Amino acid sequence: GISPHEMTCIDIFGGFKSKEDRDYKTSKTGNFGLIYECGPEQFRDQMRTKGEMPDYTLEDATGFRNAWYKLYPEVPFLQEDAQRRARQDGYVETRFGRRLYLRPFEAHKALNSEVQGTAADILKEGLPRFAEVARRAGGYPLLSIHDENIAEIPAGQAGRFARQFQ
Repeated sequence: GISPHEMTCIDIFGGFKSKEDRDYKTSKTGNFGLIYECGPEQFRDQMRTKGEMPDYTLEDATGFRNAWYKLYPEVPFLQEDAQRRARQDGYVETRFGRRLYLRPFEAHKALNSEVQGTAADILKEGLPRFAEVARRAGGYPLLSIHDENIAEIPAGQAGRFARQFQ
């Protein structure tokens, strides 16, 4: 499969050689930052720190934001709708119905909360199967971090284990 960050990088920059490439890092940081509604200055600052690109300019950030919103024109409407619901109800919900409470000044976090909350729900839903497959492969689950489940698997079983989750 291809990740959303890879897809964004291909669509905006035409591709990438590795996940350490400037374009890939920009795409990954941009996907998170722009869903979270950061402005060009904040995005530039994130690229300078999280993206480890001290030379990233405001012009770079503005150019990427414009290309990103052109690629995903529906996002501003989704953001506005999520913010409206957060202000009106005091919460947003994941696709599984779990409520995420937000104070009025946190409404800008609404869409990001829905997206990441749903991703967490999906990850938790699959954890029992992940653990069972890991045990059958002679390993065991170690932990979940953000959007990944991590397991310790014997080297001879790692490929077969990984193919079950592609």
